[in-house]
Amino acid sequence: QEKAKQVAAANQKPEVKQITEGKEGVYEWNSNFVILKIWDGSQEDGDRVNIYLNQQLVLSNYTLLNKEKELRLELKGNEVQTITIEALNEGAQPPNTANISISDGETVHEIVAFNKIGKKALIKIKKKQN
Repeated sequence: QEKAKQVAAANQKPEVKQITEGKEGVYEWNSNFVILKIWDGSQEDGDRVNIYLNQQLVLSNYTLLNKEKELRLELKGNEVQTITIEALNEGAQPPNTANISISDGETVHEIVAFNKIGKKALIKIKKKQN
């Protein structure tokens, strides 16, 4: 019976966390990189974003598509790392909404970031100490 519960848990989709201005996501991390995927999870409506890692621009003026855009971001040092998703517009269907997944190679976290123009969603990564 315990084995059946574990199999059921493994087959469940991860919980989708919603983040927006003033509400950030904080994640414990096992590796020195983040695989970030970003896309428009509903109708492509022209939402555009900038993505920063620790205030350094890593993706500029990107228009979200239904197809995933993948970035591999290197994490340096043991400080908290911050990924910022900045809304550049609100597309045809406000607000600016970005579907995001982040992974350390094993664990995947699903996120939806939604913001008005110029606002930012923050994803904080805390590396686990070995």
